[in-house]
Amino acid sequence: MKFLLINPRWQTLVGPDRRFNRPWPPLSLLNCAAILDRAGHTVKIIDARVNEIRKEDIQRLSSWADFILMTSSPLDRWQCPNLDVGPLLSCAEGLPKEKLILCGVHGTLFPERMCTLTETNYVIRGEPESAIYDYINKSKWEDTLGVSYRNNGKIIHNIQCPPLNLSDLPYPLYNLINPIHYYYELLGRKFALLETSRGCQYQCPFCLKVMYGKGVRIKPIQQVLDEISFVINRNKFHCIYFIDIDFSFNEQRTTELCNSLIRSDLCFPWACQTRLDNMNEELLTTMYKAGCRLIHFGIETGKHSTQQDIRKEIEVAKARIIIKRAHKLGMATACFFIFGFPHETRRDREETLDLALTLNSTYASFHLLSPYPTTPVFKDHFAEGDFFPECLPDTPVSEVNSWIKYSIFRYYSRPNHILKNIRFYLRDGNILNKIRLYKEFIW
Repeated sequence: MKFLLINPRWQTLVGPDRRFNRPWPPLSLLNCAAILDRAGHTVKIIDARVNEIRKEDIQRLSSWADFILMTSSPLDRWQCPNLDVGPLLSCAEGLPKEKLILCGVHGTLFPERMCTLTETNYVIRGEPESAIYDYINKSKWEDTLGVSYRNNGKIIHNIQCPPLNLSDLPYPLYNLINPIHYYYELLGRKFALLETSRGCQYQCPFCLKVMYGKGVRIKPIQQVLDEISFVINRNKFHCIYFIDIDFSFNEQRTTELCNSLIRSDLCFPWACQTRLDNMNEELLTTMYKAGCRLIHFGIETGKHSTQQDIRKEIEVAKARIIIKRAHKLGMATACFFIFGFPHETRRDREETLDLALTLNSTYASFHLLSPYPTTPVFKDHFAEGDFFPECLPDTPVSEVNSWIKYSIFRYYSRPNHILKNIRFYLRDGNILNKIRLYKEFIW
């Protein structure tokens, strides 16, 4: 069988809903491609997020394919999917609906609605790799676990797939994409995504985990090393972001993985995201020696009672020590903050900005809270079935957006901050391009 896998284009780098649509590899599609390829199927990928491709060309390739697998959210957008599905629907126009299979967050949360909007016959709910494995075994989408499908005008929902065993995954099929198209402005070009684990053990009430399932599943360390070698040595990517929700959730395993990288002949810069309360100076030093050059921390808020509500209390003294230690080692840090929590006041926002200024990470990013369906913060304020609201009820959106811009200006206009972090601003040369990319990141 011939499969065409499509990652649609989602408007500009920063959409109207302030979602970043960065040129990052569509890892979930690369995983699916590898599974299909290993089973003997022929696979092609269209990544419209990096290559603006005409509808005529997509339709031409669709006539070649037996099936078309389109994602509404590749793995890097599982936690923070786009709110506006217009670009997805535009990409689906003109495609043969009997061939089209939709996967991603939107179809997982709203399979019937997405069937109607895209006019497809099939929607995969949850992680798509599991359904692809089951389809290969059964050769019929109507029998595949985790699939919702049309039958005589009705939508039938098959039972959900069991969680994927990550050790069963082959190497993501990175040879189907060109490394020169992918970059992350804070790390570098020829940029790849990999994961060492899937899921999260914490219960932050605003975090969307519907694609991940419960608990944490891990890849064997040797499998991670083999995938890195495949991406770096065979496919000529230069840097990697480990897209785990919480890279250092298990200190012993993280240390073992980093020590394995240190002992290997693999030499590349990498980034990760993790909880700040899982870090200590010894682990930080080990990660730096293993090649880590950027860490993302979700701080979220400076108001203590809100920290308690979202189960993310920050020890400011420890946080400052960790961030200072990272900078001393030569590692960049990026802290993320959210405005628009329930009952938030101007003073609450001031406390969040004050914390950001106190921590003084290399980069800081400020966002409006998105109440994603199925999360506790959504259930407290919306009815079941409401489709991706922009914010909580009674949130003064224009006021919060003004605060976001004000916070960005306050944070990045400080001369001491600019001088302290000049080495990160100048990294990779081409200062004008760096400034442009940096502006897109913060604004």
